[in-house]
Amino acid sequence: MGFRLRTGVSLRFYECFLELSFPTEGNASEVLVKYPESYQDENVLRQIPKFAFPCGSFHSTQTQLGVQSFSFVLTDCDGKFLFIFCRYASDCSTCLCFVSFLPFFEFFWKFLDVIAELNNAGQTSAFHQLMESLLHADTQPGSVLKLTFGGRELTVNVPDPEKLPAIPQNRNLTELYNCLPPESFMSLFSALLFERRLLLVSAKLTRLTCCVMATVSLLAPLQWQHVFVPLLPQHLIDYAGAPMPFVIGVHATMAEKAKAMAGGDAVIVDLDQGVVLSTHVDKLPNSVVAPPMKELQAASVGDGVSRAFMQALATIIGGYMQCLNSDGKFSHELFIETRPPKWRPLLERLLQLQLFEQFITDRVRNVPLSAEFERMCSLKTQDSAVTAAFQQVRERGRKAVKDARSKIQQRLEMPKLPGMALRREASPAFSSLPALPTQPDSPTVAFRKETIYAHASPQPSRLRAPDQPMAHHAQSDPWLESCPLAPQASHAGEVNPFALDQFVPPMDALLHHEPNNNISMASGSSTSASSSNEPWREFDPLFTGGADRRAPAHPPPGTRDPGDLIAWHLDTTELSKMIFTERPAFRP
Repeated sequence: MGFRLRTGVSLRFYECFLELSFPTEGNASEVLVKYPESYQDENVLRQIPKFAFPCGSFHSTQTQLGVQSFSFVLTDCDGKFLFIFCRYASDCSTCLCFVSFLPFFEFFWKFLDVIAELNNAGQTSAFHQLMESLLHADTQPGSVLKLTFGGRELTVNVPDPEKLPAIPQNRNLTELYNCLPPESFMSLFSALLFERRLLLVSAKLTRLTCCVMATVSLLAPLQWQHVFVPLLPQHLIDYAGAPMPFVIGVHATMAEKAKAMAGGDAVIVDLDQGVVLSTHVDKLPNSVVAPPMKELQAASVGDGVSRAFMQALATIIGGYMQCLNSDGKFSHELFIETRPPKWRPLLERLLQLQLFEQFITDRVRNVPLSAEFERMCSLKTQDSAVTAAFQQVRERGRKAVKDARSKIQQRLEMPKLPGMALRREASPAFSSLPALPTQPDSPTVAFRKETIYAHASPQPSRLRAPDQPMAHHAQSDPWLESCPLAPQASHAGEVNPFALDQFVPPMDALLHHEPNNNISMASGSSTSASSSNEPWREFDPLFTGGADRRAPAHPPPGTRDPGDLIAWHLDTTELSKMIFTERPAFRP
């Protein structure tokens, strides 16, 4: 409500003090005391009694509620708010009122309590001294005010409007905090932010007006731009049927009539029951709702609640200054692009609200803004820049992963080349395949990364390290001698361990067919393929006969067929580690 506060002139603490009589049947309320007597605004003097007793007469239930301290506002000819602070109690027959342009709620309620004590004690002179001292006192926000009257001294702190409302120091926010649970509190804030028609109802004037005042303060530094009636009198009940957004406080004795006039789309806030009734679904992003909800659930004191709601607004509109063009105009498109995509519906609607339009207009005109909110917006701007950079990197990473997956999928869908079936796909049916030829026309040399198996004689070969010489003689291989990777024999009679037998079948055949032990090892001789002469079956995990038979860590040294040994070690993981090198047949 800051834009509707009178500023730029030297203001006094109050414009007028009034003491009103209670209305009775057939008799309206009258002004009993007016100070100073020079105050002559007849329109204000005529309206105040109607708002001070909103039900048309002093309801009997009000005397049972003890002291009632409440407030309402009137609008002057310039559209500025004029605040009226009232107090009446069961032990008094009059209503005390302060009229001021300053929204100092606790300040004036404290002085009303002091004046009520002076009236009950009959200290008229002390009352005049107090009113005169207060009328000409310094109104500097944050200063300490000391007044002397009737032989006593009163010290009061002048409120600072720049400070955030705190609990329990701020009575308005404290009342609203005590009335609504966190979920209802957030529903009220959402409805207010979306400019709904809000009708607040309570049987207590103190609770009603305090909650209405606190409701609009949740929007700070944004300002409510529509109808605002903290306490609706009986003769203005038609305002409840207004088609434009409004925030109206209604006494419980007029609630049913006001609800009927407001219609079904109005948001009803029952402060006595702590519920919010609405047909609208106004949801905010989790990052906006989380800070206020955390503070409301923590039952914290101080300005934590006010700060959390300001932080929520900074999350929504923070970084708005970066969306101003060189000519000072606000770019709606740029504002939406700098926010997460899921926020687009919220932002598109927010840009159409008068709340935001007035806020941007004030910023373009360099209207002073809360320093705390500016600090929050600057932090959000930095966070938004970091978040935008992170999202950009994340999108690039996602695209790279997607492309890689697509390429892998294309590779998997390609048809397999002939003869490249993995041994793990083999089945016992492969045992019926014909034996491999004993002397292939095109011998193939197979290099394995970990171990290499070689046969150079009819005798059973054994697995040896590359640097360990063979125990039998074999003819050297000129091709291997020219290979830079193959170590040469250290002395005569030692065979190069990389020299493989020329009868080793091609690698593709070893992978495609089941290993067969019936391969000629030398001079065309062969052995019979019987189960007793096939030791590899005892160590192959695919052909073990029982659950207790496990493959050892290394093949048995007596295994004769190099093809069996290679296939025994082959699996899908090591397939990519194999190096296959073909060379033409070489015979000395």
